Formats: sequence, structure tokens, C-alpha cells
Amino acid sequence: MQDVVTKKAFAEAVGVTPSCVSHWIGEKKLHGDALVGRGCRARIRTDIALEQLRKNLDIDQRLGANGKARLDGDEPSEPETLEGRIKRERLDQLALANAAAREEAAVRSGRFIKTDDARQQMGRIAGRLMTIFDASLAEMADAIMAAPPATRREAVRLLRATWHEIRARHAQAIRAEVEALPSLLDDEGETNAACCEC
Repeated sequence: MQDVVTKKAFAEAVGVTPSCVSHWIGEKKLHGDALVGRGCRARIRTDIALEQLRKNLDIDQRLGANGKARLDGDEPSEPETLEGRIKRERLDQLALANAAAREEAAVRSGRFIKTDDARQQMGRIAGRLMTIFDASLAEMADAIMAAPPATRREAVRLLRATWHEIRARHAQAIRAEVEALPSLLDDEGETNAACCEC
């Protein structure tokens, strides 16, 4: 390969599509000194680009369906044998299994939650906030009756001070509820066995 080539030429050299190369640039898998120019006219400095891809591409990206990226810069190898194809398919399966395992670990760690669960919980939170605010109106009215303000500014200051007290009280109660919750729940809503062992 020449030192500086077009994105299309680089894509052909490593066995992927030009859109895949653009995607690598967008994700910063190719960046900095590997690029000459900007935008759609950017060219690729091959030696630096290959080194960056060796470091930045996951195994499943190297073995994806969009061509096998040849990161050593060699020409395409001889047609693969049945044994080579079986090995490649096993590697593909391993890459997919590893990706699924990473996603499952993220779900179990609490990093991901089900969209329906999140939507339902946000509705509960909004409803609870409205209830708290509704219930605090009587307390605000009592504060105004106890020390009637002379000006609008004093009324706002009194209402704000009363609301801050109410909010702090409820925040403390909610914090205590949150701290009492288990860190993980299973799909049925029961405490995860790992949490019960602590």
C-alpha cells in the first residue's frame, strides 16, 4: 500500500467497504495523524491507520460480516479451506457470545434497565412529586397566615423558605427509602440472590 491513499483505496486494501472506513473515522478508531485533510476529501495515512485499527478494533469488528479487515496490510490470502472456514465460524460465534455476555453483565450490574420499567418508574416519581406539592399547599398557607407578608417580595421569600423546608424533609425520607432498596432485582421483582448473601 502507498503511504497516503483515499478512503476507498484503504477500504479495498483492508477488505472492508468505504462506509466502514467512514464509520471508523466517526468513532475515532481512525484519528489524528492517520488522517490527511478533513471531511469527505480526507485521505488515509496507511501505516498509522493500520496501527490505530490494531489497537482500537474489537475482535467482533475484525471478524464481522462486512469483510474481514486485513490489518497486516497483506494482499488477500488464498481461498480458505473448509477447515479454515470452520475455524472462522467458531471465532464469529465466540465473538457474538462474548458480546452477549458483556451486555448481560451490564444488565446485571444495573447499568441497563428495561424501557417499560423506566417509563413506569418515571410516572411514579412524577405522581409522587405532585402529591408532595399538593400536600404542602396547606403548610404554605399556614406560614402566610402566621406572618402575613407586607409585599409581594416578602410573600415569595416566605413561600420559598417554607417550600425549602418541606422539600428537605421529603428528600430525607426518600433518601432513607432508596438506601433501604436492594441494589439488584430479578425480572419478577424479587431481591437478587447475590444481594441477599451480604
